[in-house]
Amino acid sequence: MKLHQLKALVAIHNAGSILEASKLMHITQPALSRSIKELEREVGFSLLQRSHKGMALTEEGKRVIRHANLVVESIRRLQIEAASIQDAALGAVSIGVTSLTAMLDGVDESILAFRRKYPRVKITITDLRPSQILQRLRDGSLDFAITSQQPLSRLSLDWEALGSIKGRVICHASNAQKFSKSLRTLQYGHWISLDELSDQASQFHQLFEVNGLQVPQNTVECTSVKGEFRP
Repeated sequence: MKLHQLKALVAIHNAGSILEASKLMHITQPALSRSIKELEREVGFSLLQRSHKGMALTEEGKRVIRHANLVVESIRRLQIEAASIQDAALGAVSIGVTSLTAMLDGVDESILAFRRKYPRVKITITDLRPSQILQRLRDGSLDFAITSQQPLSRLSLDWEALGSIKGRVICHASNAQKFSKSLRTLQYGHWISLDELSDQASQFHQLFEVNGLQVPQNTVECTSVKGEFRP
């Protein structure tokens, strides 16, 4: 099993097709296909299959890709580490933020200060949902993140609390319950959640869980804060 074979698998998975992956890797499509066939022959089963959306992982491929991602990312980090030994100011860092934490006081100043100290380090900042941040921290594609994910005890990661963020429950001006101060009273109303409803560690879920309440059944998942609130 060779590194270029694993890189080929990761590239095709990320790009969605052999054509796009070959462009990203700057190699020919036949060479890329040959690497995959060699890898499949070595592991003893198919890793990719064609679908209406392009190339997709088989069930076995989905298990292999996790290991391939870790190996490719580990090699990338090793290369950066080796380069940093030669030049301590050279490298790359990937940072994950949420739409909420990106606006925290001090975040931009900290990044600018780091930039001034290490001008040759490439900084990549990606805006993601908390659940996506956790996954990318675990697979190694993020170095660290500033996230609003909670509760922290469930993360199984090294973390440090930077502060707290106050939340607000908002409604349309004509809503009959707009003066209510009880979450229990509002539990049976109609809600809009900016978090994924399937993410049980999201702020929306935790809002009710920490107060001993069930998540409202009448909830719509909305990824945009620009939607209108109706009574």
